Amino acid sequence: MNVLGWLWWLGLGLWSSAPATSLNQCVAHYKNQKFNRAGQCFQRHAQKLPSTTALQRITKGRVLQNAAQSYQQAAQVLLQSQQDKQSKTPVYLRPGWLRVVKLRRQAYDCLKQVLQEQLYEDALAKDQLNKTQAQLQPLLGNVTLTLRSRMEGTRFCIRRLPAGKLRCFEGQRWQVQVVAGRYEATAEVPGLQQREKDTLLLPPNAPKMVLFSFKLAEAQATLEVAGQPKGVRIYLNGEYKGKAPLRLKITEGRHRISWTKRCYRTVTQTHNLRRNQTYTLNASLKRGSAYLRWQQSKKANPRRRVLGWSMVGLSVALVGTLVASYSIAESSYKQARDEYLVQGRSDSFLASGQRSNTFRTIGHISTGLAAGSMGVGLWQLLTITPTSSKYLLCGFTPPPPPSKSRPAPSRSSGHLLFWSVPP
Repeated sequence: MNVLGWLWWLGLGLWSSAPATSLNQCVAHYKNQKFNRAGQCFQRHAQKLPSTTALQRITKGRVLQNAAQSYQQAAQVLLQSQQDKQSKTPVYLRPGWLRVVKLRRQAYDCLKQVLQEQLYEDALAKDQLNKTQAQLQPLLGNVTLTLRSRMEGTRFCIRRLPAGKLRCFEGQRWQVQVVAGRYEATAEVPGLQQREKDTLLLPPNAPKMVLFSFKLAEAQATLEVAGQPKGVRIYLNGEYKGKAPLRLKITEGRHRISWTKRCYRTVTQTHNLRRNQTYTLNASLKRGSAYLRWQQSKKANPRRRVLGWSMVGLSVALVGTLVASYSIAESSYKQARDEYLVQGRSDSFLASGQRSNTFRTIGHISTGLAAGSMGVGLWQLLTITPTSSKYLLCGFTPPPPPSKSRPAPSRSSGHLLFWSVPP
């Protein structure tokens, strides 16, 4: 036999004796309570074992079960050591929690491999494995985290605190499995210079949903409104905003602006406003029909005005005639009375009495004529002169609101709403 033959037989012998030696080392690690090393040793040994015959499959399955048991023991020891150091801190927030979860997950994977490859003796062993795996699954510390947004194309990112790896996803909804703990969740929309974030406390086996509810902040335009005359009322889309001049911040889009004032014609303009633009609007209102009729009536009927003032002047003249008549009558009467008392002339007294009666009659007639002419004159003047403009019955109806809302929202600023979804 040549040298190559001897080397082949030597390698075969070493390979056949290696599994037993490796398996003994695994058992030694387990007895020395080095459970993590024991689990890794059992798992490596199982990967080298063949699974052709039924006996080989059973052997491989038992080795994997030993690995799962070792990993569970390692996780239990680590958890107890952490609990002794920080008893007040929740389990899933302790520094060694990730290591505990990793060991339990390795044990779960070993049992899963046994079931998938059917490395068990009978149905009873299968049921026992399923039961053990079901008991181990809640201990893995997994949490279903769902991130949602009302806006498409949102970029979600999560990072375990204090120094975990950043994981991101773009879309409107992201559902991810994470290990229980404290996380930082962020959301941002491309094109918007904004980034919302919050800290999430995720206990084991308690699914969590986070809704990023972005409030649409409407893109604004600046509107400067002026108007004549003074005191013009400004309406924007049928809503009163104040008196001119005004400076408004309004949303971009199509808007209707109205200038109104009592006894003036309403002016309405429609403009399509764009974001980050400043618009200056001005309007001069014209008098309404009621005021124009009042102003026209104020200048109408000049003959009635002349007649009125003439009648007033005539009444004043008649008042003067009245006063003169009464004065002459009184003086004539006194003169006749004196002559009658001194000279005893009755004829002169009677003539003077007749004259005084005549002047009194003229005075009475003048009184009536003065009163009548004064009344006619004042009536003429009052009827042709209208009342003050503030008493005019001018109809005023505010402009109606538009039938549809036109503003176009564009930018956004958001806040976070959280709630727990029951398991």
